[in-house]
Amino acid sequence: MRLCWQQIRLLLAMKEGVRGQFGSDSDEAQAIGFKKKSERKRPRRPAA
Repeated sequence: MRLCWQQIRLLLAMKEGVRGQFGSDSDEAQAIGFKKKSERKRPRRPAA
């Protein structure tokens, strides 16, 4: 079980490294499973 958590932390650190190196709106970040920042819907205010 301990080895499993170490692998998860290592994977998350690798993914954050890719995001830091290439940016959150890059094709590389999308290739490892992140959604591009430009593809996210912006929150909208409800109509009053």
